[in-house]
This record gives sequence, structure tokens and C-alpha cells, in this order.
Amino acid sequence: MQEQGKVKGPSARLYQKVEYLWLASSGEFTKQSTLFRFTCMIDTLRTMGWQDYLLSDTDWQNGWTSSPGKPSIYTQQSTLSDKFTQSGKLIQPLSLRLSGLTDGIFPLLEQCKLSYVSLPSTQKFSVLQLNADTKE
Repeated sequence: MQEQGKVKGPSARLYQKVEYLWLASSGEFTKQSTLFRFTCMIDTLRTMGWQDYLLSDTDWQNGWTSSPGKPSIYTQQSTLSDKFTQSGKLIQPLSLRLSGLTDGIFPLLEQCKLSYVSLPSTQKFSVLQLNADTKE
């Protein structure tokens, strides 16, 4: 992480990474909001070489994907504020699209305690749906 800090400066997001490590190892991680755990998952995917894309409604509708082969995750930007409450609770299922070699995401979803179902895939991408929070 030190090397990342030297190379990337503030964009390395070292504080968030250290916070994630502390929460994950202290048992406090599961007490965090779904939005926090989702954000940690996205940050971790980035460190694993994944590309993260927030798509416009038009790009989402058109099924836009990046270059094939590169592991990527796509989220429809306009739905994020509707799906999460101010406190970070997921109140409606959230669809995510994946492309490239995506095997690494499944253990990470479990580690981040994010409940999901796999939906039918297309030739361009796989689809996951994060389940809405069930507890009040």
C-alpha cells in the first residue's frame, strides 16, 4: 500500500483501504451499511485490476461494454440514489453487469457479506443482482 500511496497519491485511497482492513479483521465489517460494503467491494475490485464504470441510462440501455477480456463491472448511475437510503440501506435490488474474467468477484461478494443472485447472461456480460436488505 505504501508503494500505491507514493505512485498514486490521494487517488490511492489509502485511508479507505486501511479502514476496510480494520473493519474486516475486527468483525465490525458486517455492522456497516450495505452501501459501505458495496463501496469497499468496488474499491477492492479496482485494486485487483478491474475497471469500474458508472453508465448513463443510454449506455446502460444499449448494453455498452469496455474492451473484451478486461474484468469490468458496470452500474447504472441513475439508479444508485433510488436504490440506497441516506443511511446506506439497499431498499431495492441493484443490477450489476460484469464482463471479462469475472471469477474473482464471487469470493469478494461473500467476504463483503453482499447477498446476490445471478441473472441470465448475454453474450456481452454476466448479470448479478444485489438483494435488498431484509432487516430493518
